[in-house]
Amino acid sequence: MATSPCSSTEQDEPVETSDNVIAEFQAWSVFIETGPEQCFVGADPLETIIEPALAEESLCRGAMGLTVGYWPETGVHGQLSFRSGYEFYPDTDIEFIVDDTSYPLSAEKGGKIAWPSNADEDLKLISAMKQGSRVEIIARAASGANVKDTYLLSGFASAVDLAAETCSYMLAELN
Repeated sequence: MATSPCSSTEQDEPVETSDNVIAEFQAWSVFIETGPEQCFVGADPLETIIEPALAEESLCRGAMGLTVGYWPETGVHGQLSFRSGYEFYPDTDIEFIVDDTSYPLSAEKGGKIAWPSNADEDLKLISAMKQGSRVEIIARAASGANVKDTYLLSGFASAVDLAAETCSYMLAELN
């Protein structure tokens, strides 16, 4: 039996998930939670490429996904985040590519989650995603592996619009 390169704490990393799916649009699911009220859309990558190929064995990858969240009580109206499932290499550039246009994402040192630098960038990327066909996220893991995750965007616009409406927020500036 092969041993995992992950420590038991990394393998058992808690994951924020929800069973409250209210709709699905191709690869994108819409979730709602109450207490506090929150809505979000999420998808798993369609494809992942890890280079060099041997690095896949040493990459300890936990929960991953791309989400857009809405928290009415705190005034958050469309916050994009990428959960990599691995620790980013220090000072790495994280590329978020919608079709052929690249945008930077930020992450805390030693972090596993990346996001746009501010709310205006969130809106800009969400708008680009609504019009795009795919997203590629390219980053370097602390292990040295280069990782590219690809997400399809079919259904994204419908999913994000429903999440915004469900949490009683209209995102007219995105249309």
